[in-house]
Amino acid sequence: MPSNPRESAVFQLVRSNHEQAEQGHKRLREDYREIEERLVKVENLIGEHTYTIGALKTASPDLSRMTLTPGIVVGIITAVVSIVAGQVASTWGIRSDVRDITTKMSLQADAEASRQKLQDERSATLNAKTDGIDKKQEMLRIQVDDLRKEFDRRFQKPR
Repeated sequence: MPSNPRESAVFQLVRSNHEQAEQGHKRLREDYREIEERLVKVENLIGEHTYTIGALKTASPDLSRMTLTPGIVVGIITAVVSIVAGQVASTWGIRSDVRDITTKMSLQADAEASRQKLQDERSATLNAKTDGIDKKQEMLRIQVDDLRKEFDRRFQKPR
């Protein structure tokens, strides 16, 4: 940016901004011309292929003229077999997992039933022992009362 030493700082700033704007405007014009050329090319291509696209839209599918090469047949068979094999493999894994889960759940249910049965038996045993202890205490209380009465009768003077 050649500047005249006699120009003021404001004038130099204005000149610099003007030059930058001119450069930007030049770049925009070049980009616009490039995009316009590309647009014309695209419109020409669309014009060339409009007839082909219209013909494809109106064409009826004639499967009798369709031929399958051995490579296409092998490809179709391979795709079908691989899809079926994938489904069977994934299902096989799921079946195995479900069977394992079912087995674990049945074992847990059996263990829980055994624990419950053991607890019931322990509870019944404890209840029987508690009843036995209660009966012994009652019997001891009766014996103590009898002994007290006998003691009072023998060693105590009648009142």
